[in-house]
Amino acid sequence: MTSDDKGLLIAMVLGDAHLKQLREPHSGRKLPGVLELAHSETQRAYLQHKAALLRRILGRTQAINIRSYLSGPQGDRPTISITVGHKYFRVLRRFLYRGSRIWMRPAVLQRLTPHAIALWYLDDGSLSYMKKAGKIHARQLWLHVCCSRPEAECVVSYFAEKWGISFRIVTRPCGCVLLCNTTEATKFIALIEPFVLPAMSYKIDLKYGHSQRPATQSEAELIR
Repeated sequence: MTSDDKGLLIAMVLGDAHLKQLREPHSGRKLPGVLELAHSETQRAYLQHKAALLRRILGRTQAINIRSYLSGPQGDRPTISITVGHKYFRVLRRFLYRGSRIWMRPAVLQRLTPHAIALWYLDDGSLSYMKKAGKIHARQLWLHVCCSRPEAECVVSYFAEKWGISFRIVTRPCGCVLLCNTTEATKFIALIEPFVLPAMSYKIDLKYGHSQRPATQSEAELIR
């Protein structure tokens, strides 16, 4: 497993994946760690891509099965997921987690490649736009890191120092999120675009595609 491969695994966990440590019911002996990952049915191609990456990185000879089920408060949301076990996930969990939460710090961020950043953004990022006099005039790019402010400041420093991309921090009930304007979004997208699947290209569409949402008034004030 290369250092770049490890960076891809880290990015998956920073995004929508979760690492679990299971034990045998009777002896309590630790079992190989488990990675769980779920997406909407509409993102099946993206999940298949991740499954293929995991298969290559972990050296599996058989395909990773994708499970389909209904989720959500009303039990009516088509969802797909994968569950993969591997001994390295125990090591990765000790490195990434502090208690039950991910501990965002330079040692984690410095392992990310542009490919890894792309996976992270495709999971936790989004685009919005702002209107002026009824016309769209600017874009906003969000990265929902959902961590403490000191951790968010660490992420901001990482992108500024490593990639020359400036983000601002916005505090939300779920934790901090990062926000950048059109100029910085263009630089960020140029970094990750080679690794974005066609099925996920709406997440980097700077031409104001229909999948993007308008910014709220409070969001628009943040970027000025």
